[in-house]
Amino acid sequence: MQKELAPTVDVLSYMLDKTQTKFTIIIIKAEYDELYQYILNTKRDSDILKIIDEKYKLFGIICQDTTVDGGYMFANRMVSALTQDKDVKDVTCVALEVRTTRYDVRDMIYKAFQLYITARRHSSLGEIKYHSL
Repeated sequence: MQKELAPTVDVLSYMLDKTQTKFTIIIIKAEYDELYQYILNTKRDSDILKIIDEKYKLFGIICQDTTVDGGYMFANRMVSALTQDKDVKDVTCVALEVRTTRYDVRDMIYKAFQLYITARRHSSLGEIKYHSL
């Protein structure tokens, strides 16, 4: 996850430091063969889609100029649509808003991954975990 997300998060962290432009990291997984295409068709042009693990259908979406509320609403739209589809199984989604450069890039990604692991262990289907840094 670090390798896939670090370059993008690093650039957005730099922009946050210079322009106070917040961003949100969304991590989503679902047992759905068309998940990548679904996200690609759903995200905004300014959102950056990263493949974290294609085999396990785990993706990261970095939403520029987005607060946790906006990131949560976007994640909620995706999760709601996915959970209504009978072909989709095992949906997990988390959103982490980054609003300060007090943390380094590695810690931002670690926190997002930690949130994802907690969600995998303790969340019900369709529930979205979110947090702000």
